[in-house]
Parts: sequence; structure tokens; C-alpha cells
Amino acid sequence: VKPACFDFLPHLSKVQKEGTAGYTLDQAKKLRKSYGVGTMILEQKDAIDLFVDEIMRPLYIFIVMSCLLWIYEEYFYYSFMIFVTAAFGIGTSLVQTYRINKKIFEMAYFETEVNILREGQIKKGSSKYVVPGDIVFVKDPIKMPFDGLLLQGSILANECSITGESVKVKKKSETITKA
Repeated sequence: VKPACFDFLPHLSKVQKEGTAGYTLDQAKKLRKSYGVGTMILEQKDAIDLFVDEIMRPLYIFIVMSCLLWIYEEYFYYSFMIFVTAAFGIGTSLVQTYRINKKIFEMAYFETEVNILREGQIKKGSSKYVVPGDIVFVKDPIKMPFDGLLLQGSILANECSITGESVKVKKKSETITKA
């Protein structure tokens, strides 16, 4: 599947030369239908699926077969101890995996209120309704869960989640021309 790509240069040059009233509600709706809602939706596995994934690992299959062999050979004590140890390992792994998946889901789904130019007016709305080519006005420091171009002014951007650098980077607007 080829990812959707938005050619922003014609839209941006129109904005810089003529100004714009932003998208109409119908245009934004069509773009949202094409590109989807602006959030990352991850599948969360339930405890049963995580349990099945965990016990199907080769190590645990080997342990179960070993326990069955020891029971057959009447080494009940060894079989019981290995089974208890493996059950404890599976249990702690399930708890850790469930917590990590829950944390990742919470981090991936992020939305904030933004000021979007629609039909000549600045309207407050959720960041999940921002579509490619929208003009968003930023007054206060916010985390933006989408990519964008700076049309006017300058900002200090914290790109630590992208680059790993803890130092904020100064970004300034520039005129973009088609090469």
C-alpha cells in the first residue's frame, strides 16, 4: 500500500501570494475522508491474547514438554518446581507487557485544542480534525501532534522525541518556491 502524499507547494504558494480563507467545511471533510482522522490508533491486545502469545514462545513449549517428561519419569518434585517457576515468569511477563502496551497506547493517542482557519474564520477545534494544507494559528506553547510548515514568525521547537536532542531548536519561517 502506497502512503498518501499531499503536495503542499501549490497550496502554500497560493496562501503566500493571495492569502486564503482556509478550507470550507466540505473541502475539509473530503480531505479527512481521503487521509483519515489525524490520530494514531493502535490495537490493544487483551489479556487472553497476550497470554497465548506468551505461552507459545519456544522456551515455554520446551518447559511444558520437559515437565511432561519428568512427570512420566516420576520426577514430580522437579516437574512441579519448574512449572511454578515458569508460571511465575509468564505472570510477571504478562503484567509488564500489559502495562507497557497501555502506556504506549496512551502516548500514541494525543490530541489538543488548536485554532484552525476554516471559511475565513479562526475556529477552535481538536487537532485530530486538522487536514493536510490547513492553516493553524499558534499563540501559546503547545505540543503539536502533527507536522507543519511555519508560515510566519519563529518558534523554539523541542524535537527530543524525533532527534533525541534535549536542546530546543529555533525555527523560522521562510518563503518556499518551487524548484
